[in-house]
Amino acid sequence: MADDNQYDIEEAIRRQKAAEAQVAGNAQSEWRDGYTLHAEAFLKSLAPEQTFIGEDLRRYVEPFIGQPHHFNAWSAMAGKMIRAWVKEKRIVRLGTMSQATRKTSHASLYPQYEVLP
Repeated sequence: MADDNQYDIEEAIRRQKAAEAQVAGNAQSEWRDGYTLHAEAFLKSLAPEQTFIGEDLRRYVEPFIGQPHHFNAWSAMAGKMIRAWVKEKRIVRLGTMSQATRKTSHASLYPQYEVLP
């Protein structure tokens, strides 16, 4: 028998944020601080109305900070940063998706974001 409470968007979002916080919290503080510093630099390097996906953010940041303790730390930190930028009205999520090009991403679809003027 199916769990009638299995589909709950509020609970799903709460769990997503909790999992991201746990993964980001487990990342070494030096890596986390480096991610934040270089992610901000990435955003500031973009022109108004320029679009990007989370993979572009990773491509920019990775050479500076290397690999995290766990691959999930990439999406945890990107999700946290992107939500903050949307909330601050620095970027907006578009209704379009773009395929990732990183081989290990298997051409997954990622939401596109646009820098606000």
